[in-house]
Amino acid sequence: MIVWALAGCDDHLFGQETEGTYEPTWQGMLESMDDWGCTGCHSTQQPLLPDAFVDDLDLGEGLYVVPFSPEDSTLWQVLIFADGYVGMPLGAQLPAEDITHVEQWILDGASLN
Repeated sequence: MIVWALAGCDDHLFGQETEGTYEPTWQGMLESMDDWGCTGCHSTQQPLLPDAFVDDLDLGEGLYVVPFSPEDSTLWQVLIFADGYVGMPLGAQLPAEDITHVEQWILDGASLN
C-alpha cells in the first residue's frame, strides 16, 4: 500500500509556475522534484523522496516507477491525474512540458545515472 504523506505541506507550492526546462534524466528528476515542492509535502514518508524512487528502482519493486512503462508507474499516474489516483501536486496539474520529461525518463528506462 502506498501512502502519500502530506504533513508539513506548503499550500503556496501548488500554484507554482515551472519552466519545463528539465532533462529526462535522474538529475532532471531531482531538480524538478525540488522545484515542484515534492519533498516539502512528502517529508514524512519512509524512505523520503527521492530515496523512495531509488529504493524502488534498485529493488525492482515497481511501487512508484516501472521502467519503460509510464502506464504502470504510480508516479506517472498521479502526475496526469489519472482516474483512481490522487493527482499530484494537489490542486493543480503541472505544465505538460514538465510531465513530458517524467514520461520520457520512464520510457528511457528510469536510469538513476
